[in-house]
Amino acid sequence: MRGPRPPSRARAALSREETRRTQIRNDYPAADDTWLKHVSITNRGGEIAISTVPVVTTSR
Repeated sequence: MRGPRPPSRARAALSREETRRTQIRNDYPAADDTWLKHVSITNRGGEIAISTVPVVTTSR
């Protein structure tokens, strides 16, 4: 399975302005539920695009 190149992952990580689990940011030290979403990395014609997709939660 091929994954995104590391610079793409770094750009996606930097786009998330919070600390959550293993991603710890000194400039954003707290978790923020407005960032409860997936960060998507897409190659669009050779350009890397960063977007977000909502997380769907269900209650039992």
